Amino acid sequence: MTTLTFQSIANSNLPVAEKTQMMRAYERITGKDMPTAIAQKFHMLKGAGLETLETVRAYGEGGIAGAALGLAHSQYGLDQKYRGHVVPVDLVASGAAALGAIGLAAMGNPLATEARNIGTGCVSVFSFRKIQDLRKSMGSKVHGDDIDSYGDIEGDDDPIISKARSL
Repeated sequence: MTTLTFQSIANSNLPVAEKTQMMRAYERITGKDMPTAIAQKFHMLKGAGLETLETVRAYGEGGIAGAALGLAHSQYGLDQKYRGHVVPVDLVASGAAALGAIGLAAMGNPLATEARNIGTGCVSVFSFRKIQDLRKSMGSKVHGDDIDSYGDIEGDDDPIISKARSL
């Protein structure tokens, strides 16, 4: 687009003085004529803004994947039996998203990034669950295991809660 704009100004029937002024104004607006220190800050700001948008998008996609897996876990559980084997749904979803990302990228489709972000969220849930399972199988205490119902912690009554219950 900049080449087209420069060419249209250069090929116009305007007097040279006006062409020069227009070219200088265009360079100032686009940042090509800025002092180096300011231009670097401008490009840093533009890069930071784009990265912020990409980060918000990736977090949103990971959040959607986590929410979908949380819903599936609360309804059916994430480890399903299939033909005598236990199949982790979150790991299967992650693999499907990875294959989708690779296939979409091979076709030049920009949705490959979304598929990759969703797969990352799915494998995070899988890793979280399996580390908890591993620690439990090793006999280690996992945080939250001592809570038998919401708000009740074994062996540690809060005096304020106890007083409120006695009212």
